[in-house]
Amino acid sequence: EEEAVFFAAVHPNRRYLYAASRVREPGEADGAGGPGATAGEGGYVSAHRIDPVTGALEPLGRQPAHGTVPCYVSVTPDGRYLLSVDYNAGVVAMFPIEADGSLLPACDVHRRQGAGVHPRRQSGPHGHCVLPDAEGRFAFVADLGTDEIAPYRLDLASGRLEAGVVPAVKTNPGAGPRHVAFHPNGRLAYVANEIDSTVTAYR
Repeated sequence: EEEAVFFAAVHPNRRYLYAASRVREPGEADGAGGPGATAGEGGYVSAHRIDPVTGALEPLGRQPAHGTVPCYVSVTPDGRYLLSVDYNAGVVAMFPIEADGSLLPACDVHRRQGAGVHPRRQSGPHGHCVLPDAEGRFAFVADLGTDEIAPYRLDLASGRLEAGVVPAVKTNPGAGPRHVAFHPNGRLAYVANEIDSTVTAYR
């Protein structure tokens, strides 16, 4: 099998690294999988311990990401959960992090719906980023396929993502939002839009 790593994030304690990856079997074509993919179809999130002296990574196991192309991972500010989003399946998932840095199976999974105006690139949801705010109250998903920045309320006590509490923000049609970044002051957010090559600022 061949593994392609798409994104990585470091735990707030700097002792663990988490990665989103796609595992392909020998002979499998590029781009295999698509909307409707389910758990175990090639997409994984993995945990690694970071050697504080050498920086070497020690594998701590992996969990199915409930899709084929998990393209982004982030850790909640309290260090208790890993969040992932899958580009092909439009899936947002939440994984408990154990005390030793390893991951448990997903405790919550959401499958996004919708489409955009671009005939080739927006025929369905394509989550490209999931990022919690500094206080761990919300996680924001940039969905390239639906032209939305979708907030999910984070329930860190029960390990749940709650959709629809705050309405999604629509970008310009065909913008294709890819990544979100927060200003250090906590009052501004910036979104990189891939399809129309723009950056949008939000309060």
